[in-house]
Amino acid sequence: MTKVSSLEFQRQVDKFLHEAQRGPIEITHHGRRDLVLLSAEYFDWLNAAAKRAHTTADGANPFMLEAVKASQMSADHSHLDEDSATTHPDNPVTPEAEQAAARIRTRAAALQPSPFDWEEWKAFRDEGRR
Repeated sequence: MTKVSSLEFQRQVDKFLHEAQRGPIEITHHGRRDLVLLSAEYFDWLNAAAKRAHTTADGANPFMLEAVKASQMSADHSHLDEDSATTHPDNPVTPEAEQAAARIRTRAAALQPSPFDWEEWKAFRDEGRR
């Protein structure tokens, strides 16, 4: 990530606006990280990623299960179908797949993941500004 002082940013704003299209620009103020400039495309991607983030407890979410059922494997991996009893997307979920999913959910529940806490993140971020 490119790092620039606020004074340098003000003097060469066009250069850094162009550069932000290729990657985030960290802007410092009095030597401390203050702002990050990024492209609208990257900002949208980050927002979408934050909305897509799920805890492992969301594994039973019907929307997620349907998305997994509807997913398609790349043709590059078609040789893996030889080991699979169900190769057609219209086939129902097999008992083996349901058992595997249950094992994954059980293991994930044992890890007890915590949801992302924006306030905690902001406090951590702001700690460096003091």
